[in-house]
Amino acid sequence: MLNYSKEVNEKIYTSLFYHYYMMCDKYGEDNIFGIFTVGSMNYGSYNPDTSDVDTKLVIIPSADEILALKPSPISTSNDIKNEKCNVQDIRAFFKGLMNQSPNSLEVLVTPFYYINPKWAYIWDYIIPNVDEIAHINEARFISSVLGQIKQFLTNTTLTPKQAYHCERLAIVCKRYIEGQSLKDCIQLDEPTQEWLNKIKFNKNPIDCLIDLDEEMKLFEDFIQKNKKPEPMTYPLFTEILRIVFLETLSKKEDYNVTVTGVHIDPLELARGINPRSL
Repeated sequence: MLNYSKEVNEKIYTSLFYHYYMMCDKYGEDNIFGIFTVGSMNYGSYNPDTSDVDTKLVIIPSADEILALKPSPISTSNDIKNEKCNVQDIRAFFKGLMNQSPNSLEVLVTPFYYINPKWAYIWDYIIPNVDEIAHINEARFISSVLGQIKQFLTNTTLTPKQAYHCERLAIVCKRYIEGQSLKDCIQLDEPTQEWLNKIKFNKNPIDCLIDLDEEMKLFEDFIQKNKKPEPMTYPLFTEILRIVFLETLSKKEDYNVTVTGVHIDPLELARGINPRSL
């Protein structure tokens, strides 16, 4: 659905791979699952003259981290030539998906990404289930997006760019409630982008949001009608983590765990790990 020129696509991928190789030096390529663009590139409003290319890098935890010697999953931001690369342990990434974070879910449908061939089989598990993942908790998703709209509206003076994002996010919610695919919710078609651009460059952007109050009430009603207990886990994520943990520990030939003088096989320990606790 995105319709960037060849030159723009090349510019985005150049930055994406620059971020990737910079992070390879820091984390080691074998420990990198993949890298994805976040933000304007993903929903069609990227401008090569004014927009940065920001990315999310997902990494595989080390054996030490898996065995809880370093229990907090990594989630940190790196500055790269005035652009941002957010680095997340795959456990933190899956948690964002479980929480129905739009910022996490959007990377599942971005056309701008690179998956490390070593871990490509994980991506092959995820991709057929994207729309199911996006509906783990529908009320939570709409609540997250609605929260972003409300945050923009707290500003005393709404800027054209903020009004643009309010309307864009409202469109995401409407399409999601209609049952459209996550890709069609996030990646906006050209006529929709043209409409949004009129808001972005309007001197009185609030005038373009005449239906927003009514739409927000619709979203609130949807949340109330679809509330349900937070799911503790998602079986696919649990299984992926278990496979990743076992593969990581199986490569750690010199790894020894001793508790009160008794040697413990790390692979046996991993088989008993509950990934939800990690």
